[in-house]
Amino acid sequence: MYCPDCGAEYIEGVTVCEDCNTPLQVDPPPPPELLGDRDLVTVLQTGDAIRTAIVKSLLENSGIPYLARNDHLQDLFGFGRLVPVNPISGPVIFMVPAAYEHAAKDVLSTLDEPEA
Repeated sequence: MYCPDCGAEYIEGVTVCEDCNTPLQVDPPPPPELLGDRDLVTVLQTGDAIRTAIVKSLLENSGIPYLARNDHLQDLFGFGRLVPVNPISGPVIFMVPAAYEHAAKDVLSTLDEPEA
């Protein structure tokens, strides 16, 4: 059973979402169209696996939808993450909808600031 509003999954027998107070349905809701046909802009490129994880975390915690191109390709061609940037796939490229560009750059600007 799934909530059509928030997408939460419930066990069989539950009929109403506890968070939304919405009747549940049998089929899961369609995936949200976060990026759709919007214009995407590049906000960061990196080959560093740790930096990639941090960027994902920062964007997700800020509610900024993103596309991480080449992320899963880093481990695909045998080099894994042994080299800074996989020479076959290139760096991970973080792209966001144009409307989120400034917010994403503000959030990611903290990456290069030294710790106090």
